[in-house]
Amino acid sequence: MGHGARIWGPGRRARWPRRREVRAAVFMVLLMGSRFASAGGNAPAGDAAILAVEPARRDTLLVCTLHTTGLPDARSRETIASGLPSALVIAFSLQDAAGGELAETRIQVRVEPDLLAEAFLVRTPFLDLRAQSLDELATLLAHLGPLPVLPLRDVDPRQVVRLQTRLAIHPLAPAEIERVHALFGTNRAGGRENRQERSVGIGTLVRRLLGSEPDEAWISEQTSRAFRADTLGEAP
Repeated sequence: MGHGARIWGPGRRARWPRRREVRAAVFMVLLMGSRFASAGGNAPAGDAAILAVEPARRDTLLVCTLHTTGLPDARSRETIASGLPSALVIAFSLQDAAGGELAETRIQVRVEPDLLAEAFLVRTPFLDLRAQSLDELATLLAHLGPLPVLPLRDVDPRQVVRLQTRLAIHPLAPAEIERVHALFGTNRAGGRENRQERSVGIGTLVRRLLGSEPDEAWISEQTSRAFRADTLGEAP
């Protein structure tokens, strides 16, 4: 880092993070990476994408299962293998026959290493799934669901609709990005205690290194077949 990469505070120059904290963080990443590297797994072939969207119902909810390929992607595999969580953001858009949007929701699916069990957790809104290796994790993510979309009471049961689905990937889960900002003393929430960034700026540097973007970067989109809510089968 150059001499310009400093954080300035109101009325005084902000201090660099304590070396002990930085060393501890680096040590933990290296330690976790060495434990999970043995989980192995071949890199997925091709780009991550949604192949198909399968709508269904579960009790009083409209749900769907996503059939995907290429998950986790290469950057997420590196993050997970080093002991840090990644996340998928999935956006659902319920559309009428003409393509007009009737409702829109978003969910997050987190993939978290379990250090004690030496396994990987896939946390969905309905349940947590467990994989013992990266290859097993890829198998779980290839058929992701059922995932909640909307309460059925918000869907006209006789209207013909389609479910458009979009996928974004956070190789490092958003909560972990905020922890890195906290480690380096930046505060993106604003206010009087927000430290101003000059020159390179630690906040900008961290965002570039970790791939944090202000808006979702949707990498795949797929639309379901046309259906009516009153004809949907029950999800397993």
